[in-house]
Amino acid sequence: ITTVAISLVMNATFSSSAPSGAFRGISNDLHVSTEAAGLVTTLFLLGYCAGPLFWAPLSEFYGRRWIFYISFTIYFAFAFGFLWASTPNFAGFLVGRFLTGTAVSAALTNAPGILADIWGPVVRGNAMILFATMTFVGPALEPVVSGFIQLKETWRWTFYVLL
Repeated sequence: ITTVAISLVMNATFSSSAPSGAFRGISNDLHVSTEAAGLVTTLFLLGYCAGPLFWAPLSEFYGRRWIFYISFTIYFAFAFGFLWASTPNFAGFLVGRFLTGTAVSAALTNAPGILADIWGPVVRGNAMILFATMTFVGPALEPVVSGFIQLKETWRWTFYVLL
């Protein structure tokens, strides 16, 4: 359970900085400036801010498992099927980034609760260290990954890796 929760956190944080290595490809393909392409990260992080306002209270009421099922289903749907991989315009891409940021923020708000629920007070610190580490590893690693992807593939492959 800890491994799954930590993996979801890493995917959430990995996803936050995903487009940073692909700004040039996004701007060329969607015909916007490189600065405007930076909005894809900004809107994702705004979704990060909006999501916890309802995911955290709902997880206390309905349980963390159902919130993870719902939020990651929404994340997957917007990440693959609707917006990231096949968006025809920049506005749709921005809306998709906001909605995926909102959906994936459930991992950041609910994973610590899961760890607190399943680990006793003596060993809980070790699990929390893993959680805290993944919040820094994802954003640090993804720009490198997306930069290498840009060398051989299009910017859209950066988002396929997140799936």
